Amino acid sequence: GGQSGQRRKNAARDADGVRPLYLATHGSRVMLGSTARALFAAGLPPRWDEAALRMSAALQYPPPGRTLFEGVQSVPAGGLIIVDAAGARVQRAETAAPTELPPLDATLGLREALEDAVRVRIPDEVSFACALSGGLDSSAVLALATRVTGRAPPVFTVCFEGDEQPEWEQAAATARTFGATHHVVTLDDAQLAEGLPAAVRAGEGSAINAHLVGKWALARAVSADGHKVLLNGEGADEVNYGYAHLLVDAGFAPTREQRALQAGAMLLARGERAGGSGPWPHFVDAKLAMGARLHELGHFGDAAVNAQAALAAVDHAVLASAGEVQGLARSLAWWRALAFERYILATLGDAVELAHGVEGRPPFLDREVQRAARRVSPVAAMRGGVEKQALRDALRGLLPEAVLARRKQPFFASPMLLRERRGRLHALCRATLTGPSAPAFVNGRAVAARLDRLRSASL
Repeated sequence: GGQSGQRRKNAARDADGVRPLYLATHGSRVMLGSTARALFAAGLPPRWDEAALRMSAALQYPPPGRTLFEGVQSVPAGGLIIVDAAGARVQRAETAAPTELPPLDATLGLREALEDAVRVRIPDEVSFACALSGGLDSSAVLALATRVTGRAPPVFTVCFEGDEQPEWEQAAATARTFGATHHVVTLDDAQLAEGLPAAVRAGEGSAINAHLVGKWALARAVSADGHKVLLNGEGADEVNYGYAHLLVDAGFAPTREQRALQAGAMLLARGERAGGSGPWPHFVDAKLAMGARLHELGHFGDAAVNAQAALAAVDHAVLASAGEVQGLARSLAWWRALAFERYILATLGDAVELAHGVEGRPPFLDREVQRAARRVSPVAAMRGGVEKQALRDALRGLLPEAVLARRKQPFFASPMLLRERRGRLHALCRATLTGPSAPAFVNGRAVAARLDRLRSASL
C-alpha cells in the first residue's frame, strides 16, 4: 500500500506461530514465503547456514530467527515484516503484560472455551478429520467435534511397528467410544526409510526423531481419504503445562515410564549433569547433553561455544517476547521459543501437512482457550505432580476414565536403528551420512563407527 507517496508492504505471522513465515533478500529483491523451498524456487541460492547448523547441533533446533539455510530468516510468532524504500525489517508484536482476570470457575471456563474453539475450526465447505493419538488432548478434540456436529469425524492414528509404548490400542478404544471410523497408519523400518527423504524435504528442519516421517505419512493418509482439514491437539501441553520436564522444574518427579521414554531427549539421562551456565529449564540441560553427543558425529567446532551462542539467542528471544518471566512461566517461554514454534508447529506441523494439501487446525491455541487456561496457576495445573490437572477436571464426564487417567506420552518413533539393525533405515543412514556425497558437516567416520556399534549391540 502507499504511505506518504512511498510504497510499503506488510506481512505478519500469527501470534502463536502456527503458520511459518520466512523472509530473504536477494539483490534488490525481497522474498516472502511459507517454506524455504518457495524462496529457492524464486531464485534464492540454496546454501547451508553453517553457524545455525552448529547451534542447532548444540540444542537440536535452529536458534530463534534463524533457519538451517543461509539468508533465510524465520519471522517470529506475532512478528511483522515491513518492506519499504529502506528495505525489509522485522518487528516483534508488542505484548501487553498479562492482566488480572476476574474469578471464574476455571474448569467450566476452560471446557466452554475449548468447545467453542473446536466449533469455529470445523469447516463448512470441505471434509475434515481428527488426529488421534489415544492421549488426553486429541481425544478431547474428537469428543468435542462429535458433540458439536452430532457425528464423529474420521480419525487417524500413527503406529510405529515394534513401538515399546504403542498408543494405537488406546486410540482404537477411544474411536469406538465415539463411533468414529478409525484409520491406522502403520510404519515399519522399510516404510520409515522410504518416507524419510520426502519428509525431510517437506519439513526443512532438523528432526530429532523419525516421528517426522510419522507426521508426514499421517497427512498423506488424511489427504488420500479426501480430507482437507485436520483438527489436532497441538498446543495443549504448552497451554496447560503438560510436559514431564516442566514437572521437574516445578519440583515434581516424572513417572518411571516418562523417564524411560524421554531420558536423553527431554529429560536428563541417568548420570548426566546439567550443562548450562545459567538457570536454564531442565529440558535445555537435556538438549545440551544430547548436543555434546551429536558433536562427536559432525564437524561442528567447539560444542561449548556453539551452545553459548544458541543459549544467548534463545534468551534474547524470550526476553523480547515474554519479558522478565520467572519460574515455570520462564521454562514454558523457553520451550515455546525454541521447540514449539520452530519445530513442533513448523517442521512437524504445517510443513509436512501442507505438503499433502492438508491444513492443520489446533483448537488449544485459540485465544479464549489460552485466556481460560491462564486462570489456573502453573502449580495448580500440576496438582499432586500430575500434569494438566485442570484440563482433566474440565473434561471429566466427556472422556472415558482411562483417557482422563492417562499420563503424558511423547510422540516418538521407536528406535528402529536398534530394532532393525539390518533394515532399510540403517542402510539409508549409512549411505547418506558416510558416503562421498555426505554433507561436509557430517563426520562420516564417526557415524559409520556408531552405526557399527548399533548393529552389534544386544537388545
